[in-house]
Amino acid sequence: MKKLLVYLDDETHIDLKELAHRQKTTMSELVRYALDKTFEDALDVIGADRAHKEYVADPSSARPLRDVLKEIGVELPGHHIPAGRARVEETASTRGGKDRARPAGARGKPTTPRSDEARGNSETTMAN
Repeated sequence: MKKLLVYLDDETHIDLKELAHRQKTTMSELVRYALDKTFEDALDVIGADRAHKEYVADPSSARPLRDVLKEIGVELPGHHIPAGRARVEETASTRGGKDRARPAGARGKPTTPRSDEARGNSETTMAN
C-alpha cells in the first residue's frame, strides 16, 4: 500500500473525522471507500488494460477459466447447452444438414455469409 497526502479544508476534515468515529473506522478507510465507489468503473478498465498488457507480454502466464473457477470454488455444469441453442442444433439435425440452422421462430430463408456478400451486405439479419 502506498501513502498519499491529501489536503482537506478544516471543516471537511472535522466532518470526516466525526464520520469515521461514528462508523468505527478510520478516515483513510472512508477515503479509500469513496475513491473506490467513485472511480470503480474507470479503475476496473485500467486494471483490465494492465492485465491484458501482461498477458500479451507473456501469454504462458494465462490459465484456463475452468481452472480459475475451480480454484475459487465455482463449478461449471458439464456440457450444458442453453435452451435456445439446443433448439437450433435440434432443428439442424432434423433437416439432415440441408439448411443452415436458425433459431426457432425465425422466419424467411436462412442467410449465409456467401449470400450476404453477394448482396453487398456485411451484416446477417433474420426477422423475428
